[in-house]
Amino acid sequence: MSKAMPQFDTERAWGHFAPRGWRRWLIGLCRRLDPDRPWLYRVSLWLRSPVKHRSSLPMDVVTWGLRMRLLPRGNTSEIRLLFTPRWFDREELKWLALRLDAGATFVDIGANAGAYSFFVRSRFGAGVRILAVEPDPEMRRRIAYNMASNGIANIEVCPVALSDRRGEALLELHEGQRGQNTLVEASAAGRSMLAVPVDTLANLLAERGVTRVDALKIDIEGHEPRVLGHFFRHAAPTLWPRALLTEFKADTGPEILRILQAAGYRRTRITRLNWLFERTADGAGGSLAPAFGDPLHRQDELA
Repeated sequence: MSKAMPQFDTERAWGHFAPRGWRRWLIGLCRRLDPDRPWLYRVSLWLRSPVKHRSSLPMDVVTWGLRMRLLPRGNTSEIRLLFTPRWFDREELKWLALRLDAGATFVDIGANAGAYSFFVRSRFGAGVRILAVEPDPEMRRRIAYNMASNGIANIEVCPVALSDRRGEALLELHEGQRGQNTLVEASAAGRSMLAVPVDTLANLLAERGVTRVDALKIDIEGHEPRVLGHFFRHAAPTLWPRALLTEFKADTGPEILRILQAAGYRRTRITRLNWLFERTADGAGGSLAPAFGDPLHRQDELA
């Protein structure tokens, strides 16, 4: 089996790496599995294994109606978009889609491969404004390629990390799992580090001329409290998002909850990895609301 990490090619036109033969068949089978039957996700892990571990090239597929070039390993988001897009954060995306419209502004903090940004673009078209905040130049390169392949101009890729200050910081790169990149205080021997510019969310929005945020997603590996805490202390309430989706961990969850409830948000749903909040009309905050909604259903095609 191939051990080399696949590389993302930006030179060849989309379609050059369309999966063929048994790879195409296995990817298609994974994509046809019914997401309403959770046990089938384990089946997808078994089905995708030969493609994932025996492929050293990117794969060109259609996901959410968009031409996407994705790597079969090295980044969980891309792997899920390649093999099981109907399963990809389906509760979160359903919730998000109900809170946006064609003229909305969406901020994607920790964009990674741009999954949330591309979903919003696929659902609401060119009229929605999307800010994709991603400090890793490799991931920005991949986003830019997939934007160009689809003629997308309304995703603004912001090449910074967000925190509670402006300046510079170290981004620890996890080249075997790009979704785990995180800001660190100091360099460490044997680890891949990259100096990146740092800004605050309030300043980023001001510099980009953003006057309203309809929805915001933040997933930055434990740095969420710093970003959100600074934002709600310094940004005008007119900039506070109506809907907010955040990853939570055991060590950051209590602080995130305190910040958002103090700012008048109500947690409306808990998923496996994320908390979903809405800003209340009276600013009083609140507790968890009942689950709702049908899952996303969309048929995706291979290239």
